[in-house]
Amino acid sequence: MTGVGNDGLMEQYLGLFLFAGFMVGTPGPANLLVMLGGMQYGVRGCLAFIAALIVGKALVNALVGAGFGLFLSENETARWGLTLAGGGYMIWLAAQSWGGAGRRQTDAPARFSFAKGAVVHPLNPKAWLMCVLAWGNFAPQSDSLAAQMAVVVGAFAFAQVIAHTGWCAAGQLLGAAFRGNILLARALTLLTIAVIVGAILWNPGG
Repeated sequence: MTGVGNDGLMEQYLGLFLFAGFMVGTPGPANLLVMLGGMQYGVRGCLAFIAALIVGKALVNALVGAGFGLFLSENETARWGLTLAGGGYMIWLAAQSWGGAGRRQTDAPARFSFAKGAVVHPLNPKAWLMCVLAWGNFAPQSDSLAAQMAVVVGAFAFAQVIAHTGWCAAGQLLGAAFRGNILLARALTLLTIAVIVGAILWNPGG
């Protein structure tokens, strides 16, 4: 360690975990997507998608830790390209649920597969922003990049397991309480798309 006592290090750990929990747990494109999936397929049907979200966020954190986040923050064209590509992809993913709105299914859904979930966070500008903030403000000081990587990735993964599963379970409960309600399912689809469009328009630093 470099100049950080045990008390200071614990404060950094706590700050990182609180930041990750707040950022991952608040409403956003990924959480609304898993809620939409939970409404139609239940938590079990979305486990692969949730696992893919965690893997995708780990990849973003690894790239930010390696310095790619700095390139992205300084390159407006690349940042806008990522924003538009990511927003378009997530809108397309949400829109896939429109046709099946209100119909509860139990099979493993192709639209909420691991492959489709793995690229959500790498294409999500909010994910890049929170990872850049985490590395810049909350990553514990250490001589080892590998140790920092393990702590930051672990903090987000822990928060994602709880948050994404919780949002998916909430969707499952809604689906069970309002089974066959096409209006509710399509309203959630439109809300998800609206949040994604809002993220595109906000585009921090753009």
